[in-house]
Amino acid sequence: MSLRKKKMRGFTLLEMLVTVVIVGLVLVGVTSFLKNSADVSAVQNDEFYFQSDMRDSMRIIDYTIKKSSAVFTVPDRMFNDPAKRDEDWSYIGVPVDGGNKGKVCILKYDGKIQNWVESPITKNTDDIMYSIEFEKPANTGDEQKLLSYKLSGQPMKNGTKTRKAKTLETETEVLSASMVGNKSKPTEISIALAFRDGKKDNPKRASLTVVVDVSNSMKDIMDGGKSRMQILKEALKKLMDGLNATSSGEINLSVCIIDYSYYATILGEEESNLGFYELAKEKDKVDHLIDDVSYDRDVKFSYYSNMAGYYVLSKRGRWGATNTADGLRLAYHVIDDYVKFNGGHGDDPNYLILFMDGAPTAHTFLSGGAYYYGDKRFDNYVAFQEDGKGYLNSILSRSIWCNCDPNVPSTFTEAQKATIETIKKLNPKFANLQSFLVAVGASDADRQKSCAAINTAMNGNANYYEAEKPDQLDKAIVDIRDKISFNFWHVNGPREK
Repeated sequence: MSLRKKKMRGFTLLEMLVTVVIVGLVLVGVTSFLKNSADVSAVQNDEFYFQSDMRDSMRIIDYTIKKSSAVFTVPDRMFNDPAKRDEDWSYIGVPVDGGNKGKVCILKYDGKIQNWVESPITKNTDDIMYSIEFEKPANTGDEQKLLSYKLSGQPMKNGTKTRKAKTLETETEVLSASMVGNKSKPTEISIALAFRDGKKDNPKRASLTVVVDVSNSMKDIMDGGKSRMQILKEALKKLMDGLNATSSGEINLSVCIIDYSYYATILGEEESNLGFYELAKEKDKVDHLIDDVSYDRDVKFSYYSNMAGYYVLSKRGRWGATNTADGLRLAYHVIDDYVKFNGGHGDDPNYLILFMDGAPTAHTFLSGGAYYYGDKRFDNYVAFQEDGKGYLNSILSRSIWCNCDPNVPSTFTEAQKATIETIKKLNPKFANLQSFLVAVGASDADRQKSCAAINTAMNGNANYYEAEKPDQLDKAIVDIRDKISFNFWHVNGPREK
């Protein structure tokens, strides 16, 4: 009986406790193992998505860069302040504030809403702060078009770093770009990239024809004891300095200087290609030509002999008349010659700047009375017969006074009409010509009205400047420089405002 009871005895309390402890320890171990495995898996997944996001972002950046027409690395001062960005360019960078803070974004200006639109490239950025740095490798030269950049991401939680940051670096060749440049100073880090989509066949050649009124009134004092002509020459040299800097030697900007009074003359024509000089290579010569612009230089002058019935030449100073029609006539022809000589490149820009100080007082015509639109130069007179018109042994034209009274605008009618008709006849042949008119020192309303009417024929209502004072002339020069330089965007990069 006692033996049977002994055999039916169960586990003791101690045994049960030991068993529970052992099972508990095993469960704790398994649970801990499973939790650690899950944590490791979560970290690995985060790391995988983190690195995948970085690689995907870099592929988007690479694609964007490679299809761009020009790219420039830019510093913080040109990126994070929206007011400093150039609306004509797009940017890749990491905003430092706003809803996309810490995300790599493409920023483009939307003209309809007149604001910048940020499109995030990185996706897994809720707990990761990104940064990016661009660099144009040193000693590569612009022709190699190399660009390197590194993308870094720092995992964060509640403002605290949770694990080690990751950095990926790459170098790419921007084959389609006309320029890979750098807008950062040596001490600055380029934290963004400005890029632009556009035509790949950006201009490599451009012409600038400057037409200057050297009539007697250009001697009038404008400011500080200096004449209109002196102040204009100083402004022209500033313009050439600015254009030479903005073309950066990448664009062959050729300059022709024409002055006119009774008739027009191409300065330095006998020494160069059609009177044009490459600004980057011959800047000193261009400055010398500006110095040569003068109302006092003795040149050939034509006049009409009623008895002989033809025109003859004599030596006489050119002070006096304002034959704007002849200045423009010659300008249009030299531009046409330049375009033809260089293969008729329709995409290459041409620029014309007319400086005049009042209404035209003279015009040019043939012996039959018709306005002359041909390409002959007075300084190279040869008696000729105009084809089919019978002007035998007559000089092609002459400049005459219009018997004008400056106080009676109607007396300028014929010279004004000749100028406008010259523009209508010759200007439309150019598909890619941008013109400017600066009324230098034209202080009375009638003269300003005359200049404005000529500009309307040239440009509509655009690109007209009244520069009665030197500061107005300086502003006009800066604006013209900026408008011309705008077409050199692929060389100059984004404007720093």
